[in-house]
Amino acid sequence: MASFACVACRVHFCDLNFQRLHYQSQWHRYNLKRSVAQLPPITLEAFQQLEAIQKQAQQTQESKSTFYCDSCCKQFGNEKAYENHTQSKKHKEFQLKKASNQSSPPKPKVENVKITNNESKKVVEEVEADDSDSNWEDVDDEEEELEGDPIPPIQCLFCSHPSENMHDNIQHMSSFHSFFIPDVDYLQDLEGLLTYLGEKVGVGLKCLWCGDSGKGFSAVKAVQQHMYDKGHCKMRYENGDSLMEYADFYDYSASYPDADTNDKDEEVHIDKIEANDDWQLVLPSGATIGHRSLLRYYKQNLKPVTENGRRTQRSVMDKVLSSYRALGWTGTTGEAAVQKAKDIKYFQRIQAKQQLKIMQKHNRILQPHFRHQTGLTGF
Repeated sequence: MASFACVACRVHFCDLNFQRLHYQSQWHRYNLKRSVAQLPPITLEAFQQLEAIQKQAQQTQESKSTFYCDSCCKQFGNEKAYENHTQSKKHKEFQLKKASNQSSPPKPKVENVKITNNESKKVVEEVEADDSDSNWEDVDDEEEELEGDPIPPIQCLFCSHPSENMHDNIQHMSSFHSFFIPDVDYLQDLEGLLTYLGEKVGVGLKCLWCGDSGKGFSAVKAVQQHMYDKGHCKMRYENGDSLMEYADFYDYSASYPDADTNDKDEEVHIDKIEANDDWQLVLPSGATIGHRSLLRYYKQNLKPVTENGRRTQRSVMDKVLSSYRALGWTGTTGEAAVQKAKDIKYFQRIQAKQQLKIMQKHNRILQPHFRHQTGLTGF
């Protein structure tokens, strides 16, 4: 007679159907887990005892979990503690409060109704009356979005290292970060350039090399870490938009003294129609007059730029130039400087033409509102 055996449980069966039923039992599954853990199998009686102990523990756990008060949202460890809680005054108050909330009528649903003009005006008046200063809450400055502070000219753009003056700051950036100002021999406003770069990094949170094309940053330290990791501790000063970005701080007129006589395109004096002229005019007497729209700025008591200030800045630039040359910097060649000057003047000419078109368009818009003040009419 053929016999069927289970290796995991070490039992024999006389029928194939009994073997199949055994394979579906929890006892067989438990012995399979023990064999995986390299443990000997247990008998059916031992498994039934373990199963009974497990059921008893589960029932005990369920009985403990029944001592829970729904009104107070509290759980108790035994029946006596639960009964003492149900007899307490606090429990009864919670039950009364819960019953009163359930017995309160539900809120009516708002249906779509048509509102006339008079009713809409009343609603608007009620809203305006409710929207008073008493309903507004003061917001702390810490909750508002803080704007970044510009980096001063005496502070490093890449590690926020403070220096005593601009020369020490530039020397630090060139020594520790390999930062060099391009075309420093044609630079006219060193302090203005460093201030602009500090605002670009501190306020704009932009990389000096990536600019607007790079990714955005949420803090100054993130920008500085990006420039340090990517090797972007340098200015993008090439042809195109980057050349026009720093055009106000450079002057290449000294590099081509005779260029105006050789190029027909340079015969136009761009200085007379320059669009970015700070909205001011210098009279032959030396007085400076400005546009009335900038009156609020002219009223400010700003520190004037004296001749001593220009000399100080010039001396700083001379020190920077000498330190660059000591490091092996040769400067910009004459042809490259002339080409950059031509590019800048070309951009300025295009900018002046565009500004002229805008001014003419503005005059055409205001032309229908023109009224003769003399009272004379044409024939």
